[in-house]
Amino acid sequence: MALPVEAVLAAVYGIFALAPRRGVFAQLADDPAEVTRDAATQSDSINLVLFLLAGIGALVVIGLMVAWLLRSRRTTEAPSASFSPAWWVVTALGFAAVVVALALHANSDPGPIAVGYVFMGIGALLIAGASAWAMPVVRKAGRQAAQAAADAAASSATSSPSPS
Repeated sequence: MALPVEAVLAAVYGIFALAPRRGVFAQLADDPAEVTRDAATQSDSINLVLFLLAGIGALVVIGLMVAWLLRSRRTTEAPSASFSPAWWVVTALGFAAVVVALALHANSDPGPIAVGYVFMGIGALLIAGASAWAMPVVRKAGRQAAQAAADAAASSATSSPSPS
């Protein structure tokens, strides 16, 4: 349930970061007089809300997936979820882009901050894609676990002696 929510939140934030948010800082770098105080304040408010929602969503998904992967590895002989190396690369690149963006935000010059929002948007979109990509893997593993539980229950019911 958390993966689709995170995919949407990260995609919305990625689009916002790449377009309107980056645009505000690009205008500030070119001609600060073009950016009104209201436009900057509104952009800051929207950015804060979307960044927090996407960030909290990512932390929740990471926590749930780690717990799920650890539990699935303990309870079954074979891991119930297998993410491809490409998925890991996309996920790592997404988080790396976010880290680069946050580093660029430490600058007080609006030019590098505008570039940072390009990295932030790309990172958020990669994270959204990784979340969407993980959905079928999680769904398949859930079906396999349910089937294994049903098979185990059926085999224990047929192997148990009937009371006479």
